[in-house]
Amino acid sequence: MKKFYLVCFGIVAGCFLAVLLAWLALTPALLFLMKVNSPAVQGPVSGVLNRMGPRAAPVLIEAMGDTDPQVRARAAEMLMSEDLQAAARAAVPALVHALQDENAQVREAASNTLTSLGPIARDGLPEIVRLIRHPDPRVRLCAIQVVDWIGLPHPGVIPALVQALQDEDAGVQKAAGEALEFADLGAKEAWRALMPCLQHPNAQVRQSAVRILYSSAARATRAVPALVEVARDPDAGVRAQAAEALGALATEQFHETATLSAQAASQPIEALRKLLEDPDASVRIAAARSILTRPDMSGSDVRKAAVSALSRLLQEEDPGLRARAVEALSVAGPEGREAIPALEQAFQDMDPAVRIAALLTALKIVPAHPRAVEAWGQEMKSPNPITRAAAAHALLQLQDRPPALLSALLEHLRDADPAVRENALEMLSNLNASVPEAAPALVALLQDRNARIRALAAHALSETGAGVKGAVPALQEALKDPDAAVRLHAGAALAAVNPQQEDAVLQSFLRDLRHPDETVRMTAVTQVSRLKLQGDPELIRALEAVLRDQSPSVRSSALYSIGNLGPEARALLPAFTEALKDGHPEVRSGAVYALTKLGCEARPAIQALQDALNDPEMKVRLEMVQLLHSLAPDVRAPAVRVLAEALRDPDEDNREQALWLLAEFGRDARPAIPEVVKALQDADPELRTSALEVLAAIGADARPALPLILRILDNEEEEEEVRESALQAISSLGPDARPALSSLLSIVRNEEEEEGMRCAAVEALGEIGPGAAEAVPDLLRVLAGQEHVLRRAAIQALGRVGQPDPPVIEALIAALKDPDPHADLGLMAARALAKWGPGASAAAQALQESSRSSQAALRLAAAFAADRVQARNESALQLLLDGLKSEELLARIEAASLLGSLGPEAAAAVPVLQAIAENPKADKPGVLAEAIEALGRIGHEARAAIPALEAIAASPQDPFRDSALEALRRIREDP
Repeated sequence: MKKFYLVCFGIVAGCFLAVLLAWLALTPALLFLMKVNSPAVQGPVSGVLNRMGPRAAPVLIEAMGDTDPQVRARAAEMLMSEDLQAAARAAVPALVHALQDENAQVREAASNTLTSLGPIARDGLPEIVRLIRHPDPRVRLCAIQVVDWIGLPHPGVIPALVQALQDEDAGVQKAAGEALEFADLGAKEAWRALMPCLQHPNAQVRQSAVRILYSSAARATRAVPALVEVARDPDAGVRAQAAEALGALATEQFHETATLSAQAASQPIEALRKLLEDPDASVRIAAARSILTRPDMSGSDVRKAAVSALSRLLQEEDPGLRARAVEALSVAGPEGREAIPALEQAFQDMDPAVRIAALLTALKIVPAHPRAVEAWGQEMKSPNPITRAAAAHALLQLQDRPPALLSALLEHLRDADPAVRENALEMLSNLNASVPEAAPALVALLQDRNARIRALAAHALSETGAGVKGAVPALQEALKDPDAAVRLHAGAALAAVNPQQEDAVLQSFLRDLRHPDETVRMTAVTQVSRLKLQGDPELIRALEAVLRDQSPSVRSSALYSIGNLGPEARALLPAFTEALKDGHPEVRSGAVYALTKLGCEARPAIQALQDALNDPEMKVRLEMVQLLHSLAPDVRAPAVRVLAEALRDPDEDNREQALWLLAEFGRDARPAIPEVVKALQDADPELRTSALEVLAAIGADARPALPLILRILDNEEEEEEVRESALQAISSLGPDARPALSSLLSIVRNEEEEEGMRCAAVEALGEIGPGAAEAVPDLLRVLAGQEHVLRRAAIQALGRVGQPDPPVIEALIAALKDPDPHADLGLMAARALAKWGPGASAAAQALQESSRSSQAALRLAAAFAADRVQARNESALQLLLDGLKSEELLARIEAASLLGSLGPEAAAAVPVLQAIAENPKADKPGVLAEAIEALGRIGHEARAAIPALEAIAASPQDPFRDSALEALRRIREDP
């Protein structure tokens, strides 16, 4: 007892002394206390330092220079506290220096703290990058891990990581490879620096380089020749990695940014074909899988060869190789039928993993394959419970499940092993199908000694749906189960199988809504929210009471759960609105979620949302802005004010969301331009990209930002995605972007630039219009090239920039006759010629010929252009009106688009376009989209369509809402 009193006295004395010393700011004394290795002292010291805030920096910085490694580590750890972030910024140099500490605990503490600081550690990044080349491999490893985790861009990071990829230390190599896999390899220098690693003497380096190259989708196609060469590497691991890369090059992810030429596409196929004969089995498996996953090889001889190669691998002695070969065959689909005999032999494999994988693959290739079903039934009866559970679990991977397999699964519900019973219950619940024949076994399990199994049985009964009414008495009894989870699942099941029992279920749920355990209350509100409210006053009162629960976790959970009911929860709108004033941010956030789910029913809360825009939590304010924008798009000024404030928030996620929302506000985001311009200098390339997207949405009013946008565009070290966004921002400025002409022409002329960049530059030239007339020769050269996307953009730009001079007319006539129906060059040329009217009369005959094309859209566009160049404007307008009634979908879409290009001149088409807007489901979405766009471009003359457009804009869920809002803005602003 005496010892106890001494300890208590020590704690109190320590607290008092620490507070006193903090008050007096006596650094030496605090340092002395930090040396005391006792939680009774360290706790108060930590609390004092937290309260000191920025004034704690000198104490902790000096502590990190202490001779005692425990003090150094303790000081570094303390800086992770949110209360000491201001002090942490000042301590970043000391933390970076601590990465070189001889003590592992200190290095680890400094690394963890720098990682947790994220953007705050920005000032120390140059030194951390230099440490990647430190003589000590332990320091190099720490530096790489910090750079990888904080994820801040720095020009020296990629080169340093590429060098570290070749490090003599295996741990450093591995860490550098992992960091590079998630790094942005957009810079040309980074790409070029990585390529030599493919010839590095160390096979592990070569393998990592291959993996990194094809993980960078934006530039993977550049690596095709190099990867084909690596497929002949002497190391099997490198060849296998190359096979995976060559397969990945055909996926949609890579084709989003680049399209392989025919020659480039054939190189990977030929290389994979050779790898099917590789002496190493792992390489053959990787090559075969890559071939089977490439959509461009469907039905080819190479695909058949891959199936044969995998079938032969099922005879390998190594069970691991056999299992991998079977797994690779599982992606073959019906084209894998040739492998069925080999798979049937694998049904008898000595390894249970191989057997089950073979059964699963056979059933994927041939649904309900008789021998596979029979063999699977035997696996489900295996004396080994692990094998039985694995066989049952594999059922989830099948879309078509033979009845015999379901019967075997039902037998598992009566298995002696509780783990098997539990596994079978989970599988049954996840089948997403009605299985009424399981009811007897499930009812029996409601009496199981294991509470978890009873709860799972009740849950499985709820998932089987109606048809198990025989379970009603057992479920009624389960409502009295001592375990809350069983009661709640039984209630949900009872309501599902017998709606007449909903009152009894409701009473059970209402009791659990008042349960002393908050976890039970949260589960109860989740379950009760699945019942149909139907205006039941007792249930409404109970849910309102839950929304006033003493636990903020319960209140928050209730708002999210009840919110999922959507408009059905409209009776709780006042409670949701009241929750906007809750003292806990997670509850206020839940209130916004619930109001969002109410949709249009939440409109009475608009004023409350405006009043709550001063919420102390920026995250909540942003959620409110997003909801307010969907409910009342006209309420913009206060919302833009909040978003501008959010751009000064230290939280990167908040800044990113604010930029995303500002882009949605378009021109109305003008008051935020100063803050958006500051975001152009953010260290995060994603934020810079988002800021440029906002400026693009604002349009011509963002012209003061053009000098800074041009600096970004002209910086070849800048991320490609950021530069492309800069081009979009320049395009939005229209004629005001003429100062960018030199930069744009430089990009168009540079054939080493990415196609997407050159295309965006061409489009920007078109937006400048006649002010970019000097670009015509360059546009004609692009049109004479081979890239369809660029040629399309050049035609469109010529129609806006150029005059109908002979060279331009000749080039467009040639485009009219382009034989590729998928390139749409003729369609684009006809549109361009139509804009010049009689000035393009030299193209009249070519247009008449194209008006007889087999392509409906081209026929219409060419006929329209022919009438325009011959000054038959009334005939041209009637042609488009008739086109809106065409049986050809593409012709109707083109007609609506061309009507929009006429602007106010198409006023006579307003009644027809208005009718399309009034009956949005009467035609295809493409026609509706173009009709809405056309009404907006017609302007004031389309004011009769305002009610129809307002009806579309009124629904936050309508996919054409934003288009309708923009059309309304144009119509109302047009004088």
